[in-house]
Amino acid sequence: MSFLTTFSDEASKTYKDAARTATTGPINLLSAPASIGSVSLNLNDRVLVKDQANAEENGIYVFKGAGSPMVRSTDANSDREVLPNMLISVSEGDYEDKIFELTTNGPISLGVTPLSFGLAILPIDLTTDVVGVLPVANGGTNKSSWTEGRVVFAGASGSALTEDSNLNWDNSNKQLTVQGSQANSVADGTIPSNNQVTIRNTAGDATLYLVNDDQVNAGLGNLINSGSAIELSGKWNSSFPTSHRTFGRIGAFKENNIDADTAGYLALYTQQTGSPVKIPERMRITSSGNVLIGTTDASLYTTGALLKVASSSVSNNARIEIRGSTTTDQAALDLGAGAQRNGVIAGQDRNLLFFTNSAAGLGNVTERMRITSAGNVGIRQTNPESPLHVAETTKGVITVSKVGNAAANEDYAEIRFRAIQDNYAVPGYASIVAFTQSASDQNGLKFITRNASTPAERMRITREGNVGIGTASPAEKLEVAGNAKAEGLLLQSRHNLTGAVTVLSNDYYVGCNSSGGAVTVALQSAATAKQGRKLVIKAESSLANVTINAAAGETIDGSASHVLNVSYESVTLVCNGANAWFIV
Repeated sequence: MSFLTTFSDEASKTYKDAARTATTGPINLLSAPASIGSVSLNLNDRVLVKDQANAEENGIYVFKGAGSPMVRSTDANSDREVLPNMLISVSEGDYEDKIFELTTNGPISLGVTPLSFGLAILPIDLTTDVVGVLPVANGGTNKSSWTEGRVVFAGASGSALTEDSNLNWDNSNKQLTVQGSQANSVADGTIPSNNQVTIRNTAGDATLYLVNDDQVNAGLGNLINSGSAIELSGKWNSSFPTSHRTFGRIGAFKENNIDADTAGYLALYTQQTGSPVKIPERMRITSSGNVLIGTTDASLYTTGALLKVASSSVSNNARIEIRGSTTTDQAALDLGAGAQRNGVIAGQDRNLLFFTNSAAGLGNVTERMRITSAGNVGIRQTNPESPLHVAETTKGVITVSKVGNAAANEDYAEIRFRAIQDNYAVPGYASIVAFTQSASDQNGLKFITRNASTPAERMRITREGNVGIGTASPAEKLEVAGNAKAEGLLLQSRHNLTGAVTVLSNDYYVGCNSSGGAVTVALQSAATAKQGRKLVIKAESSLANVTINAAAGETIDGSASHVLNVSYESVTLVCNGANAWFIV
């Protein structure tokens, strides 16, 4: 079990959104219970499952209904989402307001590596868990009670009590007098009746010095965070001082552990709601002038950034709010550098608008994109009618490309169409994929659909423009591997041909006119023609012969040629796909 004791410990953790409850023993993940402990589960409740007999099943799940399978949360359903030392808080049940830490060391393979969760913060009840007197050496006072109104300091031994004559407490008026004689350092001792502490100086500006001498001039040890702070407090009812509470703190501290380096930072703290706890830091101004809100880690800064905002709670998102006074006002974030206005992000009438500057300088910007209240995105379109609407004065273009050069025979760009919204683990989608063939500048398209199994390619268009259905290497403008149905003829019919005729790959009927002289017909090679292809050749006139010649080394019914020597005679040939044509 690990425990968090400092802010720096917390800053190194990965936080997940809070779970509603956590298990206290194994549950059936395939048939979820209706409740866990005293918590009745609602649809989509997040549950920390930490007690499975098979520890690799542990993790963060989402409840999908009693008797239904539990589903891993989308923020913790992959190896890169589930990391050692990640933290998740629990809001209800046996572990209400507790924080758990994943104590399993990396690397983690989700579903294979056993996962172990332990309490990250162990609450201590100071009333019941701490008894007796706490020594000074252990951070205590070595006292079980105090005398009312006494101003006390630790003596030379570290355990004795010493009063200081420069600090006087008036218990009747509840006033503290601070007096001294150094210029610009302390007051002259006069206290107005309506103030508890007054700092006054007659020789210059009234100045309050808060000095922390711990480790100053030591030249060694841990100097970081050494400094001073002002705490601001008050009361809210007549039970003062019982209801007296520190509401905030302003402090200045050393920023590093280098003795000769005087860099410091200013920190602001506020008290959170509920029972009083250690007041958390909310904002910091570093020695470089950078402002941190919700974080104390300046190392996370992007070079040149002056403001960083981060969430200080595992259940809240970091955000900056900019609001107009009416619903039609435009609240905007103007981005620029020096005398250059680069762009504007604005919100108006429930829409989010994006502007860029097309010219140098501080001139007006032009809207380029907007996201409407309905969730539609318009690019150069202020009234998008679909989830993505691209408009252009010439033609609208959407480009999907790979960063870097694509290799030969690589799928480099894809558009997916998915019907399942919540469970992306199910490979249910249709898509169009762009791919390279023998070189990166030779491109084709694949069309993919899913039936009952995994998605599979159904059709492709090659770089040559050939369309293949059921085949990845179509040799014709349209090639179908399997049965096909067509309305009308897909093959070519040619008539009244004379002289030397060469049969084309898509010829079905070749009509020859030999009235002006003999006609020779050169068949397509049987080796390149499809097996079973039929071809009709006819003499469409009388007089001269029509001679049909097979390709070199091939035959027609065993002969190198066949002659039509009767007027209007025809022959039907069938190819064997190898080396011969046959008369049928």
